[in-house]
Amino acid sequence: MHEEYCIEKYALLLRDAVNSAIVGIEFSDFLSEARKLLGYKYNDDWVLLTCSLDLLEDTELAKKNYYKFQLPGPTRYEDIGENYLRLYGVLNSVYLQKNAVFELSELFDIQNKVVLNKAINNLAVCKLRNIAGSHTTNYHDWESKSKQSFMVARYSLNTNKIRVVPPKGNYLEFELTEVISEFNKRIEDYLDIILAKFIASVFRKTRGKHRDYTKRLERIRKERQGDIFIDFGNKTFHVSLTPSPKTTND
Repeated sequence: MHEEYCIEKYALLLRDAVNSAIVGIEFSDFLSEARKLLGYKYNDDWVLLTCSLDLLEDTELAKKNYYKFQLPGPTRYEDIGENYLRLYGVLNSVYLQKNAVFELSELFDIQNKVVLNKAINNLAVCKLRNIAGSHTTNYHDWESKSKQSFMVARYSLNTNKIRVVPPKGNYLEFELTEVISEFNKRIEDYLDIILAKFIASVFRKTRGKHRDYTKRLERIRKERQGDIFIDFGNKTFHVSLTPSPKTTND
């Protein structure tokens, strides 16, 4: 699915935009000048910014490995222990990636970030992570206001349908690839908002950079819709797969 890989593209574009914005800053006063140019609150937020970008890219590598090999992994041996490690790993990658985006939204003071954060925290994969990868024995159900314990059904680790079983009641089932895909789309939407604000505020006085990064952001948006871009030398070929709006004759 093409959307699986756009998170990395957003992260790389934001990193490139940050690097472009800070060109020319004197090293002796770097942290202070970077803060003024990029618009966050504290000098030390530069470290938080770069760590968040690193984390976005690193966790996406982990998720790509899951897309390619699924929970059984590339090993030629059947090893249930590896299946558990891969489940815990991909769920923790989602959790870390979510937190990196939340930190970026805080740094650049994104409007409605509290609402956006809550919407992502309510996604199925975040619930699965809390149940199967963090609070398995003491999961707090906010709807019933009760503490529950679960176990991961071992037989489900050879499939994409992860089942978690409470002591009482029916099991819960999560289609892992599907819930991660839903997460990807929401994170991409969030990164789009962050990048759009960054470009508008940081490059508001430099028209050339504003135009260039807006164009590159628009390319990612079109790629998310399924369009294909082929870079060949100094030329870019664009194949649009987005249906044209229908017209009617009165």
